[in-house]
Formats: sequence, C-alpha cells, structure tokens
Amino acid sequence: MSDGKVSVAYSSFLGYRKIKDGMMEIYEEPAANVRSIYRWFINVFSYKAICEKLMGIGVKMPMNKDVWSLSTVFSILSNEKYKGDALL
Repeated sequence: MSDGKVSVAYSSFLGYRKIKDGMMEIYEEPAANVRSIYRWFINVFSYKAICEKLMGIGVKMPMNKDVWSLSTVFSILSNEKYKGDALL
C-alpha cells in the first residue's frame, strides 16, 4: 500500500485493467460506460432507468453478464475507487 498499489478485482472492476508492476490503467471503452452511469445519475436518472439504458445500448455488466442489477449500479456509484479515494 505504501507503494501506491491497490488491490482490485479487475474482472469485476469496470473501466480499468491491470498493467505491469500491479498498477492499473483506464480501459477506455468500459470507462466510457462508467462515465455515462455517473452522468445519468447526476441528471437524476433512477438506478432502474440507468440499468435499462445500459441494457438498451447493449452494455455488458462486469463479469460479462447481460442483465444489469440495481445493486451493481449502486456499487459503481458508491465505490471509493471510482471516486478517486481508495481506502487502504
């Protein structure tokens, strides 16, 4: 942790991927979907409406599932790593 390395489950962490030395980088295509989730939330879309929009445009949920859940949208919106404040 003192080296700035964060433990992340990359297979379920949408928008990032692991690179050498255990560091992470933005994976642009899925990261754009995360930005959309935040943008829709700021524009007062409900979790259900966000799920419907994502499924409507064919975005796969983390772990490559087709159906988005309200809890996954909530998890993305409340995850400290997406907000840039990883708790170590």
